Amino acid sequence: MDKASVVAAVLGYPSAAVMNAQEGPARAYRLAYVLDIPVHGAEGLLVLDRVLGLFLAEDGVPASDDVQGLNDQTHRIAASGVPVDEKYCRVVAEAFGHGAETDLGEAVYQVNSRAARFLSKSVIVARGDTDRLFDEPVDEPGSLIDQGDMQRLVATEVAKGIPIEAVLATINDMHHYDFTFPDDTYIDGVTQTCAGLREQGHVLVAVGMADLADDPSGAGLNVSWSVPDGGRGMEVRFRVRGDSRAGRAAQELRDGWRPAQTPAAGTRVHVDSHLFVLRGHANLRGGCTVLRGAYTHLAFGDAVLLDVVEHPGYFHNWHVLVAEQDRLAQQFGAQPAHADPEDATAVR
Repeated sequence: MDKASVVAAVLGYPSAAVMNAQEGPARAYRLAYVLDIPVHGAEGLLVLDRVLGLFLAEDGVPASDDVQGLNDQTHRIAASGVPVDEKYCRVVAEAFGHGAETDLGEAVYQVNSRAARFLSKSVIVARGDTDRLFDEPVDEPGSLIDQGDMQRLVATEVAKGIPIEAVLATINDMHHYDFTFPDDTYIDGVTQTCAGLREQGHVLVAVGMADLADDPSGAGLNVSWSVPDGGRGMEVRFRVRGDSRAGRAAQELRDGWRPAQTPAAGTRVHVDSHLFVLRGHANLRGGCTVLRGAYTHLAFGDAVLLDVVEHPGYFHNWHVLVAEQDRLAQQFGAQPAHADPEDATAVR
């Protein structure tokens, strides 16, 4: 069943040919009805029909496990459907019942995004792509990491003489999850999500800064967390919608850092190892290091984040480290911490 035939079936048409012969507003009205989107005006129907047309014009729908591909396609369609003219955008937002919103473009974008996601999921379900989801291990249903990559990383580390328990305890992205926020609400989105994770019992371990050169999945933040039942292993990636490295999100992120009084720059501390399945080039081997500075940021609550010499762009939570200093000093002694540029996923 091709994409157009799937959409036609979902909207109740006997075939794609019959659907395509219909006037745009008629197709859009069916889409709005299925999704329970209130549309009070022809302008809203015209925008929904544009979203439908943009979706049908795409070459295909990414696989269900291609999260970034699905996000990119949804964003591309939703953003292209937002009217450029400010006055017309207001009319469309009012047609969708969002005329009172502060950011009218974002309000229209969210409606478009909902429609585009629904269409993509319809195709994914129709082609049976969701069947593989039931084959995932039940103890890691949300993991986006290939099991083979994890096994290769562990095998490589154990071959170096490192106990398997120590390896597993220092892998930061056994599970990783992606959140994407618009440029103008990025910091608010990160702040609220981090606060929610803390309320659930997660503890922030470290914060990594990522640009497109470091991480092709998108510019933003990689935040490592411990899980409530102990240990590390969860990384949440906060991405900025679109390429906004010079935009509002980047500026607010830079402006949000504040120096912390303690510990002072020049202090020697021990840090633990940080290993990554997906970004082996960011690996750090634990040991003794020197602080370049200590900072706080509103997005991360009261966490004091340490910038250390050997791990630039990656900030370690002092509240976690301070309780580990005796253990880490015993484990590493005077051994200096050092970056390990090995690509953890390259061992095939």
